[in-house]
Amino acid sequence: MKRTSEQYFDETKDKYLHNMRLLALHKNLALQAFSMLTSMLGHDDPKIFLDIGCGTSHTKDLVEGKGHVWIGCDINKPMLYASPSDAHG
Repeated sequence: MKRTSEQYFDETKDKYLHNMRLLALHKNLALQAFSMLTSMLGHDDPKIFLDIGCGTSHTKDLVEGKGHVWIGCDINKPMLYASPSDAHG
């Protein structure tokens, strides 16, 4: 039986939200990327961060918590509508 793209995206979202190892890896990579970007761009003025393929937007709190603007986009709509607080092991 062939799955629709919506079914695939919904399954992907569920797997992502329940994989604590993947969530920890994603958060660690986001911290490293954010640190590198802010060291290159400076800390003076607020920046706009475009997160392409943001998934469940785990980087949003990190970026906005430092006073920057976060814009996230993802082709997987169920991931966009899932809150990081939905994640559990």
